[in-house]
Formats: sequence, C-alpha cells, structure tokens
Amino acid sequence: MNWTHSSKVIVLAVLLAVSLGAAGTATAFEFDDSGVNDEMEVGQQQTATVVMEEPFAERNPGWTLSVDSEFEDAGVTITATTPTETIQQSGEGEANLTLDNEAIDQVEIEVTGTVPEIDQYSYENPDQEKFTAVRVSDADSGVIETWNVKRYTPESQEARNRIDEASEYANEDDNNFQSAVELYNSGSFEQATTEADSIIESQESSEQTQTMLFVGVGVVVLLLLVGGGYYVYSQRSQNTNKLQ
Repeated sequence: MNWTHSSKVIVLAVLLAVSLGAAGTATAFEFDDSGVNDEMEVGQQQTATVVMEEPFAERNPGWTLSVDSEFEDAGVTITATTPTETIQQSGEGEANLTLDNEAIDQVEIEVTGTVPEIDQYSYENPDQEKFTAVRVSDADSGVIETWNVKRYTPESQEARNRIDEASEYANEDDNNFQSAVELYNSGSFEQATTEADSIIESQESSEQTQTMLFVGVGVVVLLLLVGGGYYVYSQRSQNTNKLQ
C-alpha cells in the first residue's frame, strides 16, 4: 500500500468517525403535536397547537423562535414558561419570541385561523392538497419543523372515498377509473362520485351474477346426486324383489 492510498484511507476514517460522533451527540428538538388534527375541512375555523420541549436542546439562550402559518386570518401566539413566569408574544400571520431566559422549559405555539381553499386537487398526489398549519423556525438559521395538514371539502372527501373503493375493482389503466380520477382533479366531485359508483355497481352486479351461477350449478349438482341416489336405490330394490 503506497502512502497516497494510505493517507486517503486515514482521512476517510477520520471523517467517518467525526460524522458518527456528531450524529451520536446531536439532540433534536422534541414537540408534542397532539394538538394538530390530521385533516381539516376547508372554510372551517381551526386551532393547531404544538409544544416545544427543552427549547435549548440545540440552541443557546438568546435565539429567536419564529412561527408562521398558511391559515387565512391566522392568529399566532407563542407562550414560553418558566417555573416562575410566563412570557407571551402574539401576531397576525406570524409571531416571533426571543428565548433569552435559560429557565424556560417549554414553549407552547398556538395558531388559529380559517382553513384555506384548495387551489388544485390531485387524487394521485394527496400531499398537494395539504397546507402548512404551523411552521416553526429559527429566525437566523431557518425552518426547524413543519406541520402540513390534509384539507378537504365534504364533496371532495366523498369522491375520494368512492374512487378508493372503485380502485379495488378496477385497474388504474381502466378508462372508467381514469375518467373518475380526471373528474376529481378538475373539481367535478359529483360526477367523479357517479363514475366511481358505476364501477362499484358493475362489479357488485358481476359478483351477484357469479353467485347466482354458482348457486344454480350447485342446485343442478345436488339434483343429479339426489336423482342418481334414487336410481341406485330403486335398482337395488328391484334386484332384492327378484331374489325373493
């Protein structure tokens, strides 16, 4: 092994050790996000709440927490607590609070507003229909965590559910199925639901026909068995009478 190759191996080993050491010692922020719903209805007033625990796990005291949201008419409130006091800052659409007291043990973030309309529906890509309910950032270094929430209308949800059900019966390349998806994506939810229902009803009708066919075959087989049994029984009876 020559020196050049050996030096490369040593450098790579050092870099690997450093990266592993950094990964082992880094501590990520922890959030309690149980106050954020998984999905929200368009046009409804909603509240999303997250709690940051140990705000100095990755930052020294003095860093500025920034919060913003895509809620319409969003009201943002940041509340930091210590064992002896509460520090609060509110704003419209966004709010900032400098965390300069090392006694702060948790920070509650509450965002309230109206769920915005969906610009473009996409059955194939549900994430496209989500919106950012809460985004937490370090004012100096950027985004820390984001909560993107599914949004829907009653009509879009019904159409998606019916297309999901239809997908169990139809191949994705099926023309009727593709038609239902395209209608959904264009916002024609009633038509999309009708198209999906036709796929489901067609399959159910086919299953009923098959069931009736199987029942019919079963009845025929049963009749043949009964008739055959009776024939065998009658033949044996005749043979017995002849012997007597």
